[in-house]
Amino acid sequence: MDILKPCPFCGAAPVRLILKKRLFAHNNAGVPLYRIAWSARCNACHARGPTASDIRLPVCDDSDLKEKAAQAWNRRRIIW
Repeated sequence: MDILKPCPFCGAAPVRLILKKRLFAHNNAGVPLYRIAWSARCNACHARGPTASDIRLPVCDDSDLKEKAAQAWNRRRIIW
């Protein structure tokens, strides 16, 4: 995974990736499907980056979504 760059809004370095997992629905076999969403968030000013999300089974690997969220955060233009 990429190292997260400092916040483009306040310049703070403590940025973290946040996972949100919510029940979305059940498929025809009764298996639960979850909406899995990763986003980066600044611990200082609470700015949030773009979200990478998908609907998946709870046993699926979501590391690709985590990587997409990190890459999206690191592409943001610094404005300070």
